[in-house]
Amino acid sequence: MSSAKQLNLSALFTTGLGAPQGFPFVPVIKITGNPITYEHLLEHIDVFIDSAHIQTEQSGQALFDKVLEAASGKPTKAGIAKYGTFPDIFSREPVL
Repeated sequence: MSSAKQLNLSALFTTGLGAPQGFPFVPVIKITGNPITYEHLLEHIDVFIDSAHIQTEQSGQALFDKVLEAASGKPTKAGIAKYGTFPDIFSREPVL
């Protein structure tokens, strides 16, 4: 008898102004280095990389940790907000 295991890979989505994308089949981790975007979109951004105050190794570790969390089943902010249903990858008009 064989068993199947599910592997959840994550998409890393960088944004400067904030964008409400999400995908129903892949957890989306939203990353920004823009402090204004992060302050205004706390409920949407998973990781803020403050390059003025954090080392590259720390940034990489923060992203790696977030990917491991998502791959282990912890919902991303896009998943919590159910962005996987709207807008979808087939949106043809601007999303505000």
